[in-house]
Amino acid sequence: MRHDLLLVDEDTTIINLNIRDYSDISNFGNFRIRRTSQLKPLFEVYCASKGLGRTQLHCLFNGICLQDTQTLEELGMEDDNNIDTMTLQ
Repeated sequence: MRHDLLLVDEDTTIINLNIRDYSDISNFGNFRIRRTSQLKPLFEVYCASKGLGRTQLHCLFNGICLQDTQTLEELGMEDDNNIDTMTLQ
């Protein structure tokens, strides 16, 4: 499933990200997002597609817990990186 999360200008660097469910690695979504955009809109779209509330989802990148206010640039994310998610029960 591919989502174009934000409209981008030609000069804007965008990153393709894969968000995958930690319990089912084969289940993932592909998103395009600006390097300087906060992660909050990305998480909201992903949660909506899974029928989850934002507080039910824990997101990790290289073992680091991600916050809504962080950007891809701050985290040093590159094209085709993976964000792992865990659903909290």
